[in-house]
Amino acid sequence: MVEMQQSGRRTVQVPADVERAVEESVVHHLRTELAACGLLLTADALRQANAEAAQRGKALLAGLITRCYGIQPQGSAAVSFQFQSEEGRAHIQAALAFGATTAIVLAPFKDGTKQDFGRIELLCAIFNLGIGLVDSLCDEDSGIGMILLGFLDGEKLTECAEVPRQRGWLHSALPAALAGVAAVAFAADLIEVFFQELHTVYPGQHSLDRRRGIGAQLAAALVAERDSVSWLPDMSERERSLQSSRLTSVLPLQIIESLACGSITTDEKSAGTLLGEALWRVDDLVDLCQDARGGALNSLLLRALDDAPRSEKGHDPVPALERLLGSTDIAEAAAEAAECLVAGLGLGDGLQPAQRGSTIPEFLYFIQSYAGVPPAAGS
Repeated sequence: MVEMQQSGRRTVQVPADVERAVEESVVHHLRTELAACGLLLTADALRQANAEAAQRGKALLAGLITRCYGIQPQGSAAVSFQFQSEEGRAHIQAALAFGATTAIVLAPFKDGTKQDFGRIELLCAIFNLGIGLVDSLCDEDSGIGMILLGFLDGEKLTECAEVPRQRGWLHSALPAALAGVAAVAFAADLIEVFFQELHTVYPGQHSLDRRRGIGAQLAAALVAERDSVSWLPDMSERERSLQSSRLTSVLPLQIIESLACGSITTDEKSAGTLLGEALWRVDDLVDLCQDARGGALNSLLLRALDDAPRSEKGHDPVPALERLLGSTDIAEAAAEAAECLVAGLGLGDGLQPAQRGSTIPEFLYFIQSYAGVPPAAGS
């Protein structure tokens, strides 16, 4: 993750020794717990999953560009795209691949073998990229993020899910200054194309209830994102902030599950919910120091702030980080993440990832590489 500063929040300097100790503790405990649950991939497995994810992401990017901008490949020739950097291209392809891989993992049939599942994969890929981009915009500049979120009220999202709209509906509503920001313009494209694809995959009156349910889930995710951006370290709002933190991870996975399964998922024990719980913990572990610097909502930090000293400027997250290092909270969060992964991936019966389905290692690759966890011993 790239370090970003939220507009309107002071930046806190985290001592280098504290940051190093936190990062080492997070990696150690995640590696220990993933290995104990049989979820830690070897170097060979990581390389293979990386290659498969890259191939999937490249194909999905071609589909995205075609749907966003109407560029069609000529015959067997690949479409050429220009990006500001190869890092930017790789990030977009990875986000697309993770959304599609998650859809396959959560599909009610093995490895997405249902006919025409490719359209659902692309739909989930676009959704994952879009929600990730909106989240990044909010992290980079909460002022811009909140303005964009203001144009995506729950009623509008529900209406877009119920009734098809012509492309340009969001672009035309944005102020010129905001629409001129490249990342915002791209986010608007993704949001418009997502709803266009939603009506293509689940068309007509017979799918109205399904789309309406997805619209309600999107509206709930919007509220959670807005609350997570505007949160304050007020202990009287602690439980609400913790719930917002959780929902920003859980709701996107529930939405992908709803899109992949064709039925609305709200079950607290569903595979999507469990994987969302795992990602919530992994995200907060990996982002501990970054969130401490920028004042972003982090459930582990919020819990540690309960007993941390309060200065005239507010709660200081550095003592909270030091308090975490002296507690079992990091180890417990890592263990909970691994347990949720086992349950969400259906590996509780003793099966190894490769036995559950060929896409499971690819899903684990994203988790392991994002967290910076070294591979398991062996080839």
